[in-house]
Amino acid sequence: MNLQSLCKKMGFHAEVETVLRETGWEKSIETFPGIPDFMTLEFQKEYYPKIKSRINAMPAIAELAELTAQDKEIQMLAWHLHNALFLSGKWNCSHSLPLPEKQFGKNAGVFFLMIAISAIPLIEKTTKRLGLPAKYAAESATWLGGTVQIFAAAHNGLPGHDIRQTPWLKHTIDGVLFRIGRFEFWAKPLPPYVPAIYRNPEGRIIALCPDRWILNKEGFRVREDCTEAFFRTTLNHVGGKLTGIPISPFGYALPGKSVTLDDSEWKPVISPWDTVLEIHIPGGGGMTPEKVKASLQEAVTLFREHFHKEIPLFVCASWILNPEWEKRLPNSNLAAFQREVHLFPLEIGDGTDGLFFLFGRDDGDPLAYPADNSARRAMLDVIRDGGTLKSGGMFLLAEDLKDFGTQVYRTRSSVISSK
Repeated sequence: MNLQSLCKKMGFHAEVETVLRETGWEKSIETFPGIPDFMTLEFQKEYYPKIKSRINAMPAIAELAELTAQDKEIQMLAWHLHNALFLSGKWNCSHSLPLPEKQFGKNAGVFFLMIAISAIPLIEKTTKRLGLPAKYAAESATWLGGTVQIFAAAHNGLPGHDIRQTPWLKHTIDGVLFRIGRFEFWAKPLPPYVPAIYRNPEGRIIALCPDRWILNKEGFRVREDCTEAFFRTTLNHVGGKLTGIPISPFGYALPGKSVTLDDSEWKPVISPWDTVLEIHIPGGGGMTPEKVKASLQEAVTLFREHFHKEIPLFVCASWILNPEWEKRLPNSNLAAFQREVHLFPLEIGDGTDGLFFLFGRDDGDPLAYPADNSARRAMLDVIRDGGTLKSGGMFLLAEDLKDFGTQVYRTRSSVISSK
């Protein structure tokens, strides 16, 4: 099969041909089974409902299934993307494809969606292999319902899926990422973006900046070459005493303040050999405090009883944890979540954090995007006011779950500040 002619048929530029070759095109040709089952209407009737999308894509799926059945080149492209994304793993987040609108028109995003849905049986197989209840595969499938909403936000309500998000499903297929209630969880060693965390016998918590964080005057992390760079942190431990720059539970460091902790009183909350759960927050809304707490509690239980790991700490890095949202959306579920965890700063990136997840795009002029709900208006207001869209981090000790709902880190922190 001539790859060059296929790319021309799909409307792909020359660079796409290179991407397809580098991700195992020849191997896909060798293993090509004919029309892939996931491109049939029967398959999609079974699996599309499992993503629990609020958008009905079945009419478009039916059109594409009929077209695919008659076209070997479409079948081959679909098989290659499935193989590269989910079987060989050669496709990663650095790879992308333009929407094949030349071939599929307004249904171009649905072509990518049908391929993404082909991950669901693989996830079900992994769940069964690990001896987990089938509900965990079912919950994982709903991640795709969130991506359909994201796609629709950028394409006038049309159903579809952005292929840039698809490699994320491979983590669930590989059995390292689990959807448990409202959140996804990934067990891993303590990520390097997390600060030093200490607790005393009274239960008070303090977080300190590690060595060599670069802060601006507001206490947010920036790159070293940033014009707003103001302060380089140090964390010194000598003679049984630890001295460093504290972090407010509201999500920023205090560069003008230094604290010293005595080893006899303050102990680190985590050891180097501990496993933490990194939280990932799927789209879809409904992140109520009740659902959040239930998700966290179930995760602790599952990892203790099934994987034999006692989880001491939850961590997360997300645009959702930008402290700006508590100010601009004080009554939102986002703000409610922030108040129950200890926030800390992450290094500020290119200033587009969160745009894609709210608007389905991050190109062009954001101020031209539709401001048709409170979250979108708040994000655009940050830009309009000269602010920076940034991500933030959080931690939550598993032992503090019993106090979830009481703003435990704001009531027991040894460093309290709100701007």
